[in-house]
Amino acid sequence: MNATSTISDPHAAAQPVINTVSQDPGYHLIDLSTGRFEGYNALHWEFVVDSNGVLVHEEDEFFIDPYNGDNVAVLTQAPADEYQSDLPLFDELRQSLSMN
Repeated sequence: MNATSTISDPHAAAQPVINTVSQDPGYHLIDLSTGRFEGYNALHWEFVVDSNGVLVHEEDEFFIDPYNGDNVAVLTQAPADEYQSDLPLFDELRQSLSMN
């Protein structure tokens, strides 16, 4: 997700996506909390959902780029039974993000 917005709250920016996905079959919320991501106010959203018969574990970090107002989301997902083994790779990918 990368769209310029006048919304300055990451939760408000992500809410339309959350409303849609939370209606999917098999959706189960793991975490929905505010915090910081790479120095930005952020919303952490973690859940599992059925995607075409496969249980998928997804973890999303939503934040607003204060320099241009863009809504930014860093999304990682894998089949639920593989997610834990993929966590080191996902952490490395998140740490590689550079907002300049």
